[in-house]
Amino acid sequence: MNGNGERPTVNGDRLLNGLQRTASDTAHSSPSIKNEKSPHPVAAVSPGRQQSRPNGDLPRKPENVSVSASEKLSDHLLDAPQDILQLVPRDSYLPVATLINRATQSCWNGLSSLVQQLATIQVPDRTDPDRPLPNGHINNQSDANLQKKERLMRFCYDQRNDFIKLAVLLDWSKNVDHVAKTISINYWLMRQRQAYWDTIAAAAILRQEAAGFQLPNPDLKTAAEILSTGRSANLPTFGYIPQKPLSNKQILSLLKSLNRKLTVKLALTDNLPPQLKSYRVHDGRVTFTVPDMFELDLSILDDSADSPFRIVDFRLTFSPAPKLSDNLRAEIELCSNSNIDRDGIQGCFLFLHELALSYKLAAYQKQAVELSRTHWAGNLRVEVIRRNLIVQYWTEKPNYKSWIEIGISSGRQPSAMSPVPNLPYLDIKWMRQGKKVRNLALNVTQSTLRFEDILSQVVAQDSTLVIDDIYSSLLSTPLFSNAELSVQQRLSYTDPNECSLTLQLFRSTYLDLRIDPVTGSIVTSPVSEKSERLQFEVNRSQAVASDVSTKLLNFRASIMESVVLAAIVGTRWEVMRAFKFTQVEIKSLFGGPIVKLDMLRQVQWGPDYFLAITHAHNGDFWRLLRQSSHSETHVSPQFSVILSQRIDVNQEITPAYFERLADYTTGFISLRRSADYLAKLTDKYKLPRIPDFGDVFELPQISFPLDWARPRTATSSSRDASGVSRDRPGTAANVINIRFEGIDPSSKEAIFIAKMDTSASTNTLRQLVDPSLDENVLLNPEERSITIRATSAVSDTAIPTIVATAIRLETLISTIQQIRHLPGVKLESLSSSGVSVSYYKASDTQELSVRISLGSNGHPPRLEFSPPGDNPHALLASPYSKILAMGDGPTSTKIRDLFTSLMMSYPVLSFLHKLQKRHGAVGETPSSEKDDTLRVHILARTVHQFAVQYFATLPQTAKDIGSDQQPSLIARLEILPHTDKTRKPMWMVRPALEEFQAYARPSFSATALRNKLRQEVLTLTDPPKQWLALDNAAACLTDQPEPLLSAVHDVLSTFVKEANSTPVRRESTSQSSAKQGPGGNASAGTKAKSQNPANVTTASQGQGRPGGKLQVPGAGSNGAMKPVQQQPLQNQRPNMSQGRPMPNKSTGKANAPNNQDNPITLD
Repeated sequence: MNGNGERPTVNGDRLLNGLQRTASDTAHSSPSIKNEKSPHPVAAVSPGRQQSRPNGDLPRKPENVSVSASEKLSDHLLDAPQDILQLVPRDSYLPVATLINRATQSCWNGLSSLVQQLATIQVPDRTDPDRPLPNGHINNQSDANLQKKERLMRFCYDQRNDFIKLAVLLDWSKNVDHVAKTISINYWLMRQRQAYWDTIAAAAILRQEAAGFQLPNPDLKTAAEILSTGRSANLPTFGYIPQKPLSNKQILSLLKSLNRKLTVKLALTDNLPPQLKSYRVHDGRVTFTVPDMFELDLSILDDSADSPFRIVDFRLTFSPAPKLSDNLRAEIELCSNSNIDRDGIQGCFLFLHELALSYKLAAYQKQAVELSRTHWAGNLRVEVIRRNLIVQYWTEKPNYKSWIEIGISSGRQPSAMSPVPNLPYLDIKWMRQGKKVRNLALNVTQSTLRFEDILSQVVAQDSTLVIDDIYSSLLSTPLFSNAELSVQQRLSYTDPNECSLTLQLFRSTYLDLRIDPVTGSIVTSPVSEKSERLQFEVNRSQAVASDVSTKLLNFRASIMESVVLAAIVGTRWEVMRAFKFTQVEIKSLFGGPIVKLDMLRQVQWGPDYFLAITHAHNGDFWRLLRQSSHSETHVSPQFSVILSQRIDVNQEITPAYFERLADYTTGFISLRRSADYLAKLTDKYKLPRIPDFGDVFELPQISFPLDWARPRTATSSSRDASGVSRDRPGTAANVINIRFEGIDPSSKEAIFIAKMDTSASTNTLRQLVDPSLDENVLLNPEERSITIRATSAVSDTAIPTIVATAIRLETLISTIQQIRHLPGVKLESLSSSGVSVSYYKASDTQELSVRISLGSNGHPPRLEFSPPGDNPHALLASPYSKILAMGDGPTSTKIRDLFTSLMMSYPVLSFLHKLQKRHGAVGETPSSEKDDTLRVHILARTVHQFAVQYFATLPQTAKDIGSDQQPSLIARLEILPHTDKTRKPMWMVRPALEEFQAYARPSFSATALRNKLRQEVLTLTDPPKQWLALDNAAACLTDQPEPLLSAVHDVLSTFVKEANSTPVRRESTSQSSAKQGPGGNASAGTKAKSQNPANVTTASQGQGRPGGKLQVPGAGSNGAMKPVQQQPLQNQRPNMSQGRPMPNKSTGKANAPNNQDNPITLD
């Protein structure tokens, strides 16, 4: 028989599947085949008749007939039995169309799934320009890119193989009938092959079992002899008479005798081992019991004293104990008796003790092997090395090799000197990661052997050490060392399922860690996608304690990030997902590494403020960042942390929490921006410490004196620079308290509520209570307070708006309050934009009024005098407006000074106004009232300093000048405030200064005119009572300026008329005065020609500049402009900014030079 179901060979060639070759095929394929003689001749077979062949061989075709292979196969199939061709029914076949459809659908589904998987693989943009591809594409050889290509190639290769198979099946479907028959025949051949295999297996089993019941050949001769004679001569015979069986009484007597002899013999035995001291004599034997080891029955054979003990029985007293066969028992008895003969009972005990230990070790090995094949399969490896049982657990855990070693120890100790020999014992060692654990604590029951208990205790202690290391590592972190988060461990030395570690993630969320006793991997609960990922990373780590604690803290940070992102959904916060920081920026901003970072912002904050929520090992923080520079400067933005606070682990993270945080941070930004704005103005503002953010918080108010927040003018700035302190204590009446009120939902701007107490009376405030004044202003007359509502961008400040509104209200209140106290002043109209006040009413003039237009949007207040053409104070509208706009002094004082100044300056301005109208520019007055030979130009240096310039057409002109000559300057006068010893307010009239720092010009065009004015007005020996002669100047009371100014005007007018009536004399006089001019420059007045005196007006600025050395106010000698400053009304003594100072005493020289930088010149 050929093995493995193979067919027999013919000349070295095997026949295929029972279809033997014909003689012609064999001869054609193997021409070297020997012609074997057949024992029987082959008979000729007709074409229509078959000849029976063994093994289903088919008849051979004639050799001279050429038949193709397909025809042969067709003939064979036609000759095959029908039952063989129909083994596979037609219903078992699947249509090719269905198969192609399913294969196509499977290919499409696989391709779609592959595309989705490949899309999740991020390919880094790494190029290698030195190694471009032949097609010119980028050479990206990253692992991710190669992995995507490999997976796509593998998928294409597998699908290609499947479609090739489909193509083959499609080709077979053309001959479906033949293919079906071929499949049925192949199935029949497979069944035949299986039958061969079954026959071979049955024969092998029969041969194996036959070895156990082979019998010798029967001895028929001996059998016949016994059957015939009843005995056989060949059988052995015994030469004694068998004893009679003992009776029960004899048996009992014999057993009692043996018991006594055993008792005496044991009492006289000296070398009885200590372990065998416990025995029991019964039934003619002595039973020694070794606890948890074995029981030994011994007896004696005769009555002699030297009769040795002989073993009767041996039993193992632990479980599970193996069942000892009779042969094994006989062998044990033989060895035990030999040890008794050699070493006595001591030797027998030692032999049986080691035997019991060996059985215990074998029992442990059997149990360990059983565990490695059941529920510890794949995680337990059992080996026996030199009678030592080695069991390695957690074999699938990477880089972790620990095992239990159980062996028989000799019990010998080198340093022990004990007369009692040490017995061997079963020793258990625990090797953890290649190191022996010294303090192994095992509770092993010797009577019942359970290796699973030993393994569970070792695994429990290993799990305890792992969990304890993680626990100690977590306690060294700030979150757990400061008891912000709780961590609890449960340990057990016997049950690994009781070992666990529970740590608090935040608030009421906890994470449990356990060690799987079988695999040794860390198991986390509750189960989620993140915890599954954590479990995978933890079990992959090398250093368990430190690495696991780090990953746990990272997991806590990830959970906190998820909670934060879930809480901000639906709130006003915008997540900046594309915002990234470099590691250097993270270290500089946050002081160390962080695990998770979320950048948030509010739309109303603008591009400069962000909220960073960081999650690190030391806790969770939110930090308010400010961007200091922008990318337009081609410099990376610089950030700074302006506010930082820790997120309490017990804080409930909800959308309401982030809504409160939005209000808090927005208010903080607004208050800080306001404080920064005030810091640039003054250090007198007060902003208390902003409390920490919590469930309930209240942002502080920022307060500052209103006077210190007023816009600074050039005068106040220069005074600050000169060292004069602007500090003065702010009263409660002008201190503004501003609080942040929230965000306007419509405009997304910050709302500020400012409250200021006022010293105005209740009646004054009630007069202002009018809804039409300002909808953002609320007056409370009872509490005498003002409430202002203002809005601004969060990144900006509303302080300017509040200050402007407060100044406007203060001006309005001060105006009304002063009107109530000043006589002759009456309120005409009141509105939010200004107030109209009438302040003078004379019998010959119409009522004079002024409208104070309150500035808005940062514009200073403006004064408008009416009637415009007849009000002499219109000349001072600009200086008065500048004084009101100054930040120095209370507004009430400035309003009082304003109206006081208006009343005091009205007489002099009224006269000058009339003088200007009579002798002004051409066209101002009718020709009947004008004197064409004299022009008067009035200049307002300040509200209390005026310049009067006289122009006239003199007959002395150069020859090259035609008849259209222009008037020239003949005299320059100044009107200044003055006080005498009686402290009465007066006006002082003096000639303008002739010499100053940057120029030298005469005040008069002729010395005769100077002398004439001095003789007739300034130095009268017996002057009238209307003014006071001061030698070089004259002073008059403020309410009586007309006599003095009229006298001066008459002198100048008379001089011009005389000069025009006597031209020759005037010429000689001019020549003599030119020779006597002061400083050698006396002729400058006659040589200087004014180019356009007819167009001179009363405006203080913007006039045309005449020729010669005439300069505009505020200009130096080289024409450079100098700053023009204003002086407060209440301070009249110091130098004025645009005029001449008054002398300190009336005895001083009126035309002495002063420290004024700006000369009085024609504009």
